[in-house]
Amino acid sequence: MDVDVSHRLRGTVLVGGAVVALTLGGWWWQAQAPPTLTGAGVAAQGSSTAATYWREDPVTGVMTPEHPDGASFFRVDPGTGGLIGEIDNTAGGTVSDLSGRGWAGGEVVWTERVELGPGAAVVRQTRIAHDERHLLTFTCTGPGDLLVVVTGARAADPLTAACDGAVATTEVIGTGASVRVALSPAGAAAVKVQARLIALR
Repeated sequence: MDVDVSHRLRGTVLVGGAVVALTLGGWWWQAQAPPTLTGAGVAAQGSSTAATYWREDPVTGVMTPEHPDGASFFRVDPGTGGLIGEIDNTAGGTVSDLSGRGWAGGEVVWTERVELGPGAAVVRQTRIAHDERHLLTFTCTGPGDLLVVVTGARAADPLTAACDGAVATTEVIGTGASVRVALSPAGAAAVKVQARLIALR
């Protein structure tokens, strides 16, 4: 089987042209794409607290807007799990006593309080800038365990926590993408969940 040199050269030129065309097409596609808004809870202009979050009622299926301005919560020392005081959970609320773990404090991004039955889940989403640090705290009560999965960021997950009322924490470090936090029962029993995402300073 004798292959002519001109056929080899023609094949090489075609492959090279295809690679260049695909590269330029991908670059053009990215350059022309509109700003990414990948769902509810994405913060505007890099501010993780300026967003309106949408939450689905697990019973009725109705989507309702939720602003991070609910009642206050207690602060918990991430190292010991002990209560320190209250968190100002108003819009733009702050958390000021995290210095024991090297954190100067932070702002509450979102909070979630929900009862989850078997097979149910709640997913919260927000955008976290590259290398921006957040603290995810969660607790649950009930006869089962809680499964916590964080996608779109660096975190120690998936996590499974016993629903004994103890507060667990994990640091979430942004990658510049939308971050999803999924909370679901890890067993066949309903659990009551409280979770909070705090943007660290």
